[in-house]
Amino acid sequence: MRHIFENEEDFRQHFKFLSYISVPFFLIHSNDTIKEYNSPAVEMLHTIYMDENIKTFNSKFANILWFIEEDFIKFKTSIKQNKIFVKEVKLNNITWKFNGQFIKHNDSIFLIINYRLQKDEYTKKALQLAAIANASEDAIIGKTLDGKIISWNKAAERIFGYSEQELLGKKFSILDNNENNKILYSTISKNGVKNYEIETINKNNEVIYLSISISPVKNYSGDTVCDSVIARDITENKKLHKELYNSEKKFRSIYEQSPIGIELFDADGEVISSNESFCKMFNLDDIKEFKYSNFFNTPHIYESVKNRIKNKKTSRVTCKYKLTQRADFETNKNRIYYFDIVTAPILNEKKDLTAILLQVQDITKIKTVEKKVQNFTNLSDDIFSIFDYDGKFLQISAGMNKILEWNEKDALYKNFKDFVHPDDIQGCVNDFSYLLKYGRHIFKNRCICKNGNYKWIEWNSFVIKEYSLIYSIGRDITKRMENEEELKKAKIAAEEANIEKSRFLANMSHEIRTPINGIMGMTDLTLMTELTNEQREYLNMVKSSSKHLLDIINDILDISKIESGKFKLDLVPFNLEERISKMVKNISVLAYKKFIEVMYFIDPNISEGNIIGDPSKLDQILMNLLSNAIKFTDRGNIIVCAKKVEGPKDKIKIQFSVSDTGIGIPEDKMDRLFKTFSQIDDSYTKKYGGTGLGLSISKNLVNMMNGNIWVTSKHNQGSCFYFTAEFSEDENSSKCFLEDDNEITSTVKYTKKVTTNIKQVNNSKNILIVDDNEINQRFISTLISKRGYNYFTAFDGIEALNLLNQVNKIDLILMDIQMPNLNGLNTTKRIRNIETDTKNHIPIIAMTAYAMIGDREKFLSAGMDDYISKPIDYTTLYKLIDKFLSNNLT
Repeated sequence: MRHIFENEEDFRQHFKFLSYISVPFFLIHSNDTIKEYNSPAVEMLHTIYMDENIKTFNSKFANILWFIEEDFIKFKTSIKQNKIFVKEVKLNNITWKFNGQFIKHNDSIFLIINYRLQKDEYTKKALQLAAIANASEDAIIGKTLDGKIISWNKAAERIFGYSEQELLGKKFSILDNNENNKILYSTISKNGVKNYEIETINKNNEVIYLSISISPVKNYSGDTVCDSVIARDITENKKLHKELYNSEKKFRSIYEQSPIGIELFDADGEVISSNESFCKMFNLDDIKEFKYSNFFNTPHIYESVKNRIKNKKTSRVTCKYKLTQRADFETNKNRIYYFDIVTAPILNEKKDLTAILLQVQDITKIKTVEKKVQNFTNLSDDIFSIFDYDGKFLQISAGMNKILEWNEKDALYKNFKDFVHPDDIQGCVNDFSYLLKYGRHIFKNRCICKNGNYKWIEWNSFVIKEYSLIYSIGRDITKRMENEEELKKAKIAAEEANIEKSRFLANMSHEIRTPINGIMGMTDLTLMTELTNEQREYLNMVKSSSKHLLDIINDILDISKIESGKFKLDLVPFNLEERISKMVKNISVLAYKKFIEVMYFIDPNISEGNIIGDPSKLDQILMNLLSNAIKFTDRGNIIVCAKKVEGPKDKIKIQFSVSDTGIGIPEDKMDRLFKTFSQIDDSYTKKYGGTGLGLSISKNLVNMMNGNIWVTSKHNQGSCFYFTAEFSEDENSSKCFLEDDNEITSTVKYTKKVTTNIKQVNNSKNILIVDDNEINQRFISTLISKRGYNYFTAFDGIEALNLLNQVNKIDLILMDIQMPNLNGLNTTKRIRNIETDTKNHIPIIAMTAYAMIGDREKFLSAGMDDYISKPIDYTTLYKLIDKFLSNNLT
């Protein structure tokens, strides 16, 4: 190596290179001071001396590298140009091994040196100590004098929440940032301290309590170079001590302030202490004044109680004492006092008696009240009784004799079940089981009287678990039960009558609607022929009267549906503005004839998009109100409004109003509104017509929509009907646009098209009409004939089945439901059974005047394909026929 330093220039270049290598080197001048060194040299000195502030530059060789001073002097005085050496040195109980080489260069000496730990017993101890530090439950922390962390074990990470990587080489205060704590730390760290308790915070800003020991760590010169801190987490102990202190304080407070008298004895029975309440009960200034201070010697304690304490068992007794010096003697003239005493042994872990606790409660007032209550219960007509858990009467009032004629001797200590009707005994057993499980129960049964009769008794009972007793009050409810039985029979009779009424209305609807269907159908057909103006006027009057009659029937059926509970809401999405606009447009035709203007207003908040509700029922309410408004208004205007109001969070609540400028309602007639078959004046029925059902139906429909309906009115000035209804929001809704204004015109055009293109329809299809009414047959057959189809007719199901056997092919059947001999449902079932073999399905459409909810489902389940109600609308009929026969109009 000495050849690389043959000249000054080579030396400088190689010295610069050596500055980057990881082997420590030093350059020593002729005055034996260190002038140059690299960073590995500094690291070596920090490691072996445990001192980051050791001064190296311009230091004497002997002060820094004293452990190889002897080798240095020998080499310096020799003529050799280089020398290799090996040296073992013990520093701070650790053995280091150094090997290196001295090289002379001009007047300076270059030193290259390497070091490592010697694997001897001290090295092992150092490694063991490092392992112990990491395994310790206490935080072991090394800190420089300026507060930097140089070691941080696993326990320190757990206690403080910081990892070693976060703090190593950084300043960190063991205490928090409080200035007083900083001063405290700087004071105790100079001389060291043991088991000093402090309060600080961890990384999560949680308060923790530590017991710390601080020791200074000195270097080879005896100077303090860093601190060793051992911190033990005592947070849980602090909490436990605090809880124990608070608990002791709390129970001491309970002991002193308790209204219950407490006296404490040692295991030998000698009194230890008593609280203030105990002393007041017995008029003592101090427990020492008590004449008998030993538990086992006092005559006031029963021997049975003393024996139970000796056997380490708790006891409870009621004692009577006469005290002459109580403060309340003026209210207790006889000076007799009652005390409830609980005596309990206090045992240690070995179950040995260590103390005796006496709890005393003054129950004199309770005893006084008990006597008063007993007097009261004996005056009552009810039965006041106390049972044990087996059902035995332990106490019973005079009510037993008044109601059941049994005296106290007859019932006392007898079982409750002995007085119960045999058929009610099992129920009585179940009631007792429920009572004992839940603590309170009201039940009833029949109890026998002394004369052999039975009476219904209702028992209101509750359990006192502390005494294992049942308190019960029995009341005679015989008359009530008889009344309830009569009401029950009346209710069943009323329900049966209501069912019969519904059946009657269903049959009546068929019987009435069938001729109406014929009247309206034949009127429509006649109106399609050539007529004089006078004839057309008369027929239109017939049609109007028939429509009015049909409306009356519909109202009656609606009331029947509501009363039977079969009126249900059909919830679907719809556009409110579209429905109201259509309705106002249709009603305007009637209003126009009376020169009445109809207007509407929709709240912008609900005019766009769909809502979910029953549009048909809403239409029915609005149409009832609008029809009434037109009926009772001779001039002026009608305004329909709909606005959003505050309602439940998940609902849309809308307030509707229909106002008019009609005759109004007198104030004394307002209470007759919304009642079934009621109008404000009987004369109105003659003048305006109607059944008085419209508002009653509307009220029921509004209630089904969780709303209310009301009215404001002034006689001869007009009325305004209001109602609210709740709807749901349609999340998939988009803005709905109204239909073309030419909707009515388009319908008329479609009707003309049906009439004028009859001959172009394929007439190879055969339709069977099954109906027992000749007029209905003629009306429907005429409609089918005009449509261009072939038809056959039958008056009942038997004729229909015979005709099916005779005709080669029937493409569609229009089937009435209510017919003699064989009705429509049974006829359909027979046809479907025949088709099981033929595999030929004939579409069947039900025709009926039935209009009750559930009828459609009944028809479809019987095998029918669709349903049309009477009176039959010919456009609806044509659509159904086209649907099943696939005939498109051209």
